[in-house]
Amino acid sequence: MRFLITMNMASAQGYAVHQITIDHEAATLDEFLAEVNDYPFILGHQYYRVKTPDGEITWKDRGKLIINSSHIGKVQEFIEFEPKENNYDESQGHFESGSHHSRPSGSSVRKHGGKF
Repeated sequence: MRFLITMNMASAQGYAVHQITIDHEAATLDEFLAEVNDYPFILGHQYYRVKTPDGEITWKDRGKLIINSSHIGKVQEFIEFEPKENNYDESQGHFESGSHHSRPSGSSVRKHGGKF
């Protein structure tokens, strides 16, 4: 099943959170929840959504990804909707541009060595 995961960790662009899209062997959200609760790390297959020059949405395979489950903020089943005539993509929770609602994060709250 494909999941959209919001991670509570800074993105490469400096935002406080970021989202990833993965395929996982769990058949339901409940099964994925059990996996997150039982294991500190989860293996999934990551995909990026890419818009082609002619406006078609495709998926770029990014390979296997190990996720630290302690950084997961929320998870939802990824639901892909058909683009509307105005070319607005309504797929759940995905940003194709830099219009994030969080601000770039500052320095890490945690000091080096993992202690506060």
